[in-house]
This record gives sequence, structure tokens and C-alpha cells, in this order.
Amino acid sequence: MILILTSKDDATADFVAARLRSSEFFRLDTDDLPGAAKIESTERGSIIRTKGRKFTPEDFSGVWYRRPKAIIFAGGRDKAVARHAAAEYTAALEGFLSLVPVTKWINHPSRNVLAGHKLEQVRRAQRFGFRLPMTLVTQRVGELRRFWKKCHGNVILKPLSTGYIERQPPFEDSLIYTNQLRERDLARAAEIDRCPTLFQERIAKLGDIRITVVDQDVQAVELTALDDGKPRLDIRRNNMFDVKYKRTELPRTLKSKILRLVRSYGLRFAAIDMLWVGQSDYVFLEINPNGQWAWLDMAGATNSRDSLINALKSG
Repeated sequence: MILILTSKDDATADFVAARLRSSEFFRLDTDDLPGAAKIESTERGSIIRTKGRKFTPEDFSGVWYRRPKAIIFAGGRDKAVARHAAAEYTAALEGFLSLVPVTKWINHPSRNVLAGHKLEQVRRAQRFGFRLPMTLVTQRVGELRRFWKKCHGNVILKPLSTGYIERQPPFEDSLIYTNQLRERDLARAAEIDRCPTLFQERIAKLGDIRITVVDQDVQAVELTALDDGKPRLDIRRNNMFDVKYKRTELPRTLKSKILRLVRSYGLRFAAIDMLWVGQSDYVFLEINPNGQWAWLDMAGATNSRDSLINALKSG
């Protein structure tokens, strides 16, 4: 039995569930809680009951931690009491889930947190022998100017966190893309004093490489899109309508480095972004422990869904 922890609007979870029989999985959308499930525990064990079914932690061969949302108790005049009730329910659910061994998770949230910091990723990837762009995080204008000269003016900036800005109403949400830092932007560089900003050397590329790792399975896709005849800086622009996908085989030594990097975090799944700069030359950008991958399957470039399902079934 596979446990899928996510929320109602998760299209990737829908994509995976469509391949499974109802008897093979239990999907728990946390934004349906507390009404959708009841939890009972004693010193002998725990049970979660939902829609006439009941499960113990031992029933699950694997847990897929996708995109769960915070549990909210709606209604009532006393918001403090509602927050307390939500915290109590969350503690009970986390207690139930803590009885599922960490090795059965894809991925355990604690390991996602460990692998989710870009600055730590850069240092770790360097130790594993990956080629990297020169990187700077700073709030000082003078330091940025020195970095600009060191990179001969080839500098990009991008978010340290997700880069996704949620707004109300939701259709006004924003996505911050990777952008070129131009010389005229240095005149306004004092604005970086507000918060640390991530800058990197811009490296000429032939294409972007998206790598999906599930246990020992490594699938890589080359993504290309052009702006004025040159590879697009951020492949996500233009809603990716004009992106071309090509399955590619990575060099054996690079694949070995990738697997060792992923295992060093205790991850069973990861999505990795790299640049292809020529022949067997690749540049590491970042690792996302809970990154998107379904669109590559839908484009016919990968088959990560089957790899994920097999991994979750095998435990």
C-alpha cells in the first residue's frame, strides 16, 4: 500500500494516482483535514480511519511526500482555539507518520529540508567534483561590482528561495525568473541592501539538462529554446510552449557523481538542473528534493512515474 501525502490541487499526484488501482494507494489530502480522517493511538500502535478504511503505519510500503498543506480548523469565533486544535491534530498525524521508517519515504521531509538550501548545495556539489558557476550572495554594492568585473560582466541573478510570490487573488501570483544583470543595473545596485541576493557567473550553454533521480534510476532530458537565435537564459519563460525535449544519456562518471550527491542527503528522489556546455562538459546549478517532473513524462521524454511507483511499492 502506497501513502500519498499531498493536497487536493496537486496535478502530479493525480497523474501518478491514475496509474494505480484504488486498492494500491491511500491519498491523504491534508487540506481535507480534519474532517477526512480520524486518528487513534495507544501504547501498542496507531490507526488512521477514513471513508470506511483503516490503516496502520505498518500497512505502507512507501510514503510519497508531495505537497501537503497546513491543517486548518474552519469556523468558530475563537481563532486561537482553532489554531490550537489544528496544532493538536497535526501533532497526532505526525506521530502516526513517525512510525513509518524514514527509508520508506520519498522523501522524508527532514531530508528535503536538509537538501533544500542553494548555498549548501553549491558547497557540497563542489566537494563532489561538479563544475560550478562562480557564485556570490551579498548585500554590499562594492562586493557586487568586484564580482561583476571578475565575471567580465557575465552575471545573472536569481532567487535564493522558490521565487514564487503568492498573491490575493491567486491569479495575480508571480514567478521570478533568472535574469541577466546588465551594466545599467549596477547604478541601482544599492537596492540589494534590503536582503541577500544570489548572483552567479553566466556560462554560455548549448542547452539545459533536467535530471530526475529515483533511487538508482537516472533519467536526463535536454531542453532547448531560443531567444534571438541563442539559448534562452531561463527555459521557463514563455510558459515553455516552444521548448524542445530530447532524452539524453549522461556520461558514466557524471551519473556516478549525481547518485553519490543524492545519497549524501539521504534522498530517494531528486530533480537536478544542469547546463550542457559542450561534449561531456556539464555545469551544476541546483538540486530540488521535491521538484516537478510529470511534464517531462507527459512530453514523452521520461518515464519517471513508473520508476516512482516501483520504488514506493518496493519500500
